[in-house]
Amino acid sequence: MHICLLPTETLLDIFANIRGQRGSSRGRATIAALARTCRKFKEPALDTLWEHTIGFEPFISCLPDDVVKRTTKWVSLKRHLFSGEWKIFAQYAHRVRSLIIYDVDLDMISDRVVQALVSMPSLLPKLRELQWWDERESFFPLLRALLVPTVRSMKFGSGLYSYEPWTSSFAKSTLLASLGARCPSAQELVCAYADDSHAICEFVCDWKELSHLRTGILNTQSLRHLALLPSLKSLHFRIHGFDDTQSSTTVTMLRFLSCRSVVLSLGDDIEIEYPQDPLDDSELPLGSLDIPDLMVSFSECFSPTLEYISIDFSLSYGSLNEPYLALGFHAVAPLLLFSRLTTLKLAWFCTSTIDDATLKKMAQSWPQIKEFRFGSITTNSPSLTFMGLVHLIQHCRHLRDISMCFRACSIDTSCEPFSKTIPNKKITSISLGHSPITDPIAVACQLHELLPHLTTVGTYRKSEDFNCDWKRVNKYLAALAEDAKTREKLG
Repeated sequence: MHICLLPTETLLDIFANIRGQRGSSRGRATIAALARTCRKFKEPALDTLWEHTIGFEPFISCLPDDVVKRTTKWVSLKRHLFSGEWKIFAQYAHRVRSLIIYDVDLDMISDRVVQALVSMPSLLPKLRELQWWDERESFFPLLRALLVPTVRSMKFGSGLYSYEPWTSSFAKSTLLASLGARCPSAQELVCAYADDSHAICEFVCDWKELSHLRTGILNTQSLRHLALLPSLKSLHFRIHGFDDTQSSTTVTMLRFLSCRSVVLSLGDDIEIEYPQDPLDDSELPLGSLDIPDLMVSFSECFSPTLEYISIDFSLSYGSLNEPYLALGFHAVAPLLLFSRLTTLKLAWFCTSTIDDATLKKMAQSWPQIKEFRFGSITTNSPSLTFMGLVHLIQHCRHLRDISMCFRACSIDTSCEPFSKTIPNKKITSISLGHSPITDPIAVACQLHELLPHLTTVGTYRKSEDFNCDWKRVNKYLAALAEDAKTREKLG
């Protein structure tokens, strides 16, 4: 054996590369074979093999055949485990650092397996990351056994679809309220939980090292605690549901100075009162919810160094994309203060109120932007034109992802600012939603000149009336990109 292979850290790096990020079956089989190759490989190979585990099946597979009972649907135990068999389990359990449990994993184990796992003195003593995608309360004793003080990251949800919220219940509230005591050093939590801000407050206020939080409603006490955490970098929460003692005025006074990423969600219980007659674009009847004031409060709460903003409105009645509910530039203007933004997602905004000059001002304010998602894909009459896209490409040199709507038409490419804009070679696809188009050939040529590696333009599927024109654009773009590659090879 070469001397360079002797350090354990070197072997761990090699085995981690073999395993890969997702741990393919071939990679895991290779590492298992390496563990049997020599004594020097055994321990680091086993550590790598068990570091990231999915389900409880791998543990049960290590037990003797006379203990395990298998059927086509589930796995059970023929008898209780003896001390020697517990030691077999334990020698692998202490290597696990990350565990993912899906609902299908729990469907595969019998009550006997659950009872045996719960009775183990220390199930996974060195667990650091836990994902639990199931909300059946019958399995909560097993979940509690996994909540050890070493856990730093927790993600809870319902079913295979990550981030689906748990429905509210006494058992869930009790479990969540105990998280602060069970996992005092938690740094990350993902748990969208319905209807109980008090339970969330109970454990959020116990954490002093929290850096990433994605949850449901937060009350004022929780927000005050989070605002004082210097470790907080990412925050995703819902801001409605405040009672009389938890007014939005209190929230406005908070300062999240350390946060770099924030997602605001306003849930389905926000109601919009529709007017009988269409109103001017400057008027927005949102009852107690004043969107422009909310945006001002948002800009005052967070540091100008904020890098990621996503604001989502899920409304019960209607949409902000309705012409008489459209928000003007004054609603988004407070966000211009965040000059270090790399990601901006304002999918709820109606682009019928934003023109090319306004978008230019926005682009100049966010020179570091990489991902720009602005406006609904269903907007029927965007005020932006192709020139708005030119402004965006000209002033945001780091762009990788664009989703917006504009009126795509032929322009004079020899005039400014098009002629002075440096083409963006990083973008290969964009999403233009419901973007009206005229002269597909000219638009394709303009897009290719502006984005030379662009091959795909995504549009709103239900808009069959103009989708055929965008399909032609995609064909032209593919041909132009291929021609450009050929020319580059020929010099």
